[in-house]
Amino acid sequence: MMGQALAKRDIHRGILLYDEQKFSRALEIWLSVLSKLRKPHDRFSVHGYVCMALLETGHNKDALEHALRQVDIAEWQNEDILKSEAFYNTARAFQALGEISKCLTFCERSFNYETDIPALPGYVHLCMGCAFLALGLISKAYMSLQFALNTSEEHDDKVLELMTRSSLGNVFTAVRDYETAREHHWKAIKVARVFDAVDSSFKFMRRVLANAAVVMLKVGSYTDTLDIAEEAIKDALTFSDRPVQSRCLFIFAEVHRERHDLKVRGAYGLAQEIGDQKLQMEIIMGMARAAEAEHDLLQAYKLAEKSYNMSMKLSCKLDAIRCLEHQSDLAIKLDRPEVSESRDFLRCQLLQELELHCGICDEPLGDRPGRLEVLECCHFVHQKCARYLLRTSQTQTVHRCPCPACRVRMPVTSTTTF
Repeated sequence: MMGQALAKRDIHRGILLYDEQKFSRALEIWLSVLSKLRKPHDRFSVHGYVCMALLETGHNKDALEHALRQVDIAEWQNEDILKSEAFYNTARAFQALGEISKCLTFCERSFNYETDIPALPGYVHLCMGCAFLALGLISKAYMSLQFALNTSEEHDDKVLELMTRSSLGNVFTAVRDYETAREHHWKAIKVARVFDAVDSSFKFMRRVLANAAVVMLKVGSYTDTLDIAEEAIKDALTFSDRPVQSRCLFIFAEVHRERHDLKVRGAYGLAQEIGDQKLQMEIIMGMARAAEAEHDLLQAYKLAEKSYNMSMKLSCKLDAIRCLEHQSDLAIKLDRPEVSESRDFLRCQLLQELELHCGICDEPLGDRPGRLEVLECCHFVHQKCARYLLRTSQTQTVHRCPCPACRVRMPVTSTTTF
């Protein structure tokens, strides 16, 4: 009994260290305690703590191992509440590793069981929304993130709110509506500012900043990009947050590339260490652009091809579309028009598959920067086209015509304003 009491005291000490973002010390304590615990529920909780800390520091494969141990305990105990949490942690680990399809599978499994954590369904929808975005399923991503945002408001969960806002910003970045993306990221930053620097929730600020830096990079505000990314990586280095470090190194490399100072391999090495396959693919895309900037067009094409193959393997089809766009441009420069045509054909197929067309003008979404509007059915249209859905009846009442994509009749109010 005394040993169990001491173990529980150590567990609590680990939690305090985790809250102070001293993840390595917390991990040492929890891992040493695991062998002393007899009760399945206690072991389940500690495996969950270990999984969280490992994800914070980018040890994603080890995090998956502990999440799967939670699954084993939950199934052995046959308790729904344990299953919902274990499946969610497993989904997060797969997401961190770029195993998007497996992430979605475990999100769905988590939904099948009741939970005693009120906001957990919102966090699962957040995880699912990010997974859908990685697959290029923009409307599904938006729908899941809207559910997560509603859950955050229902339970006044500021962490869920800021992470969801930031993820919504990523959705609009993906379809090149940078103005709306910035609005969401600034709202996320505003929410994050309420946390004290000593609060463990402050760790989310560096993640939000890393996402916001990408938007500034896309619009060519390189000084702002560096300022934001430097603030994020400074905090990430202090607390050994390797996922944010890796993302920021890639952002720095992209800025240097734009300024013809090519530095990218450091980011790729760290992405390999943490096992983030999607980030590795994005960095190879950056390497292709860097090779093009050095006028090594053949090497650029080979890297773009490698990035395309990785994106298709991961089912990240929106990234695949961007790779095909680059390959098509490179093929023209290499005087290979037939190759350019084949890349354009594949790109059109993927656009059709992902339904990335405006239902009004039938032009691709995200082909060029511009404002979009999201209908309540979560289909995206060009903002300039949305006015064609409005019509005035004989009584001078303004109505919106049915969504061209799904024929659902929409109210006049846009859902892009929050």
